[in-house]
Amino acid sequence: MKRMDISCLIKKIVNRNRSEQGITLIELLMGMSLLIIAGSVVWSVFLQGLRFSNQAISKNNMLQEVNYTVARLVKIHQTADTYEIISEDCKITVLYTVSGYRQANEVFKHPQLCFQTNNNGAIDPNINDNSFRISIYSISEPDKKVELQKTLYRLKGEAEK
Repeated sequence: MKRMDISCLIKKIVNRNRSEQGITLIELLMGMSLLIIAGSVVWSVFLQGLRFSNQAISKNNMLQEVNYTVARLVKIHQTADTYEIISEDCKITVLYTVSGYRQANEVFKHPQLCFQTNNNGAIDPNINDNSFRISIYSISEPDKKVELQKTLYRLKGEAEK
């Protein structure tokens, strides 16, 4: 008998659901409200991730520029007879001579970044080591900055005597 009561109840529920033709306005508003809340949470997480990704890419680009600049300065310090560093207008210019006769220059600049160093002037790498700090920051956002302290060495000793 219980089995019959359950089957009758199921038939009543099925027949009742078949008689309904749609959803009420309240059900529609509740469903849309939940969808909007869930969508706004997902969207804010997406935007936060995008912002973090852009900051990481920007910092990575500045680190690459610093590393490239330092690598070139190391090469110049090790191979040049003398050189001069000029830091102005968001760029670093290095004027150097190689083998006593060939003059060259190298300019480190970027349209969106500002390059600066605390070491300006002429340097003789055969006599002096060059200790300097190089800074690169975004022109549009100066608080985004990468700095590197570096000392350039050159072997000195009996070969120079």
